[in-house]
Amino acid sequence: MSGGGEAPATPWAATAATSIFPPRSQPLRWRLCVVCSALGVVVIGIGASLALHRIVSGPGAGSRGLLESGRRSRDATSSPLKPGRRDSAPSCVGESCHLLARYISESLQDGDPCDNFYEYVCANWSATYQLQGEAMYSEAVMSTRELEDKLTAMLAAGTEDTGSRAMFDLYSACLNMSTSGSEKLVFQEILDSVGLSGFPYAWSLASSAAVAGRLLRITGVSPFVHVSLTDSGIMLHGARTLFPDFVYVANAHRGWYIDAARRIAHMPMPELFDFEQELVALLSAPLEEFVTVSVKELESTAEWNWAEFLTNAIFGIRTITTATKVTYEPKRLGVGLLGLVSSTKPALVLNYLGFRLALAYAPMLPGKRFRKLSDVAVAHTVGWEDGWGERRSHVCTVIAARAEPGLAAYLLAVQSKHDENEPVLKSMAEHAKRDVLEFLGEMSWVTESFLAKLEHRVKTLKTAFFVPAEWRKFAFRTSQCRPFNCASANLRAVDLFRKMVVQRQRRRLAASRRPFPDYPLDLFEADSRVLGDGTLFVPLGAVRGTYHQDAFWEYHLPRVLLQMSSALMDVFRDVSFQLRSNYTDLHNRFAVAESCLREDRLSMSEATSVPFSSNGTAREDVRDLLAVAAAFRAYSRLIGTSREGTLPGLPFSNDQLFFVHFALNRCERYDTAYEDQLLRHGRRAHARYRVNGPLRHSISFNRAFQCRRGSYMNPRRKCVF
Repeated sequence: MSGGGEAPATPWAATAATSIFPPRSQPLRWRLCVVCSALGVVVIGIGASLALHRIVSGPGAGSRGLLESGRRSRDATSSPLKPGRRDSAPSCVGESCHLLARYISESLQDGDPCDNFYEYVCANWSATYQLQGEAMYSEAVMSTRELEDKLTAMLAAGTEDTGSRAMFDLYSACLNMSTSGSEKLVFQEILDSVGLSGFPYAWSLASSAAVAGRLLRITGVSPFVHVSLTDSGIMLHGARTLFPDFVYVANAHRGWYIDAARRIAHMPMPELFDFEQELVALLSAPLEEFVTVSVKELESTAEWNWAEFLTNAIFGIRTITTATKVTYEPKRLGVGLLGLVSSTKPALVLNYLGFRLALAYAPMLPGKRFRKLSDVAVAHTVGWEDGWGERRSHVCTVIAARAEPGLAAYLLAVQSKHDENEPVLKSMAEHAKRDVLEFLGEMSWVTESFLAKLEHRVKTLKTAFFVPAEWRKFAFRTSQCRPFNCASANLRAVDLFRKMVVQRQRRRLAASRRPFPDYPLDLFEADSRVLGDGTLFVPLGAVRGTYHQDAFWEYHLPRVLLQMSSALMDVFRDVSFQLRSNYTDLHNRFAVAESCLREDRLSMSEATSVPFSSNGTAREDVRDLLAVAAAFRAYSRLIGTSREGTLPGLPFSNDQLFFVHFALNRCERYDTAYEDQLLRHGRRAHARYRVNGPLRHSISFNRAFQCRRGSYMNPRRKCVF
């Protein structure tokens, strides 16, 4: 392919290559170095002490990247091995290394990896776990359960830390709840506090915008829009939906949804599900361009007034005037959400807000009326009862984590000694940034001027790991108790939860001039991402404690590098979209790549329950196409270019191990109903396509496994960016 622009200068040019890494004979933990200050070497404890060296990577060891054309050429420097060959003894030899090697070995099946790599890596893996009501099972689910078990054990043990006591008291009160007959009155009190005293409504003239604002401020529930404050004004995003995996809610969910709503309202409200379907379809659409206007310029209707919503949402925190600046998505929120709410009867909108409030508080309200909603509220995937709701300790752990995820993250990070891992993770982040920029800089479509703008954006990204910085300070933790008495053992769970949520919302909305004091994701999420404030954030769920010392990094290096590279590719796409009027050819390449991958998907023969027909995966498909190549490049530099493998008993080179880890991280076992919906309406592709899709177009993968051209994993026609 030909492309516009001359070859851009390589960003972050590496220092002249001397000895980039310590000798290959050293353990991996010695070779994973970090950027050090001029003071010299910083020593941290991961098993034995880690020697930390300044990373200065020389040119191009490892991958040539993913693309066959449309990029600048580059000399290959690696010679891959076929499975079964090793040049020397592995460097990861401890007990944990053998455990990791056994995990990989038992997952693989006999056969040719070039026939179907997902089958080769995942067939045995998926056969080892039987679903028990869950929607799906994966390494991410493993991580979630490990975090929940750790937090449960910690909360059960209690604490003497006054700054943390409220969360422990909430857990204890939740465990000791009993049916008293007052649940209806308690729920009515919560409804009254946000202006929903007439729930369920047959008709109403109340302002749904004002109620939605109070609902956010008082209970933390905001099903329409996420609000944050910045130095210059207010930022509005579309809210996370109840069904984040899908672009459309299948009618298969109608039965349990209507039944749950009926138990709360004591009357059938089938129209709620229809509204839910429309809301999910709207909010699951790809992000559009943001614009900044004044409150006066925000278009409102009689049914939804933005000024009323914002005034009630941040009452007592910031004064809203007609001149207050608001940054928002004009299409999705200014047109889509406004149109949906304005065309819906006010009573239905209010009933939906009441239903979502009941869903959030049901686990703290015992009794038959709330039991169904409680099971829905704590399930890993809404619509599938995974059985964990039957464990009261699990329910109470989830509630405690939702009340104050920042504190929960801090406690878990301290217990796991994750601060010892942060220097190496910071080094990985710097490698990911540099290699993403170098990789993109080799594409003919990426001009020097665009690359300079992208480089500025990427270089100015902050990095944060596991926990908001403020929570590490004892004074900050203690200060969170002042608005209410943290010695709260005599409070009901629902009352304590309400107090904690109000405090959290006030702190979150008033935090524009401080490092983010709130955990920015759900505590149990496992994917790294770039946050709206320009922070590359690695969550707790991205790191597991199953493997230790060298094996810890053997397991996490390829996985976390891929997550970081994927997050940075999202930044690439966002910058391309924002500058599309100046770089039309580059912006159009995304549509071309999406079309190519869609056609390739039709040619793939994968054993799925129904054909893959979802149109909601295009953005992630292109991101994977690019991220795999950039992550492989960074991995090759960090792990070294030796042809020997690092794990005992496995016949793989380092290059091959990267792709084995890549596939293992994406192995998934599905409930049939979930698999059907994922294939028809998923926002991400089925696991088979998430593995084989990008690898079929990866030159690095085919070089590593020497797949014959024309084989399933090395098709003659490849998609390039």
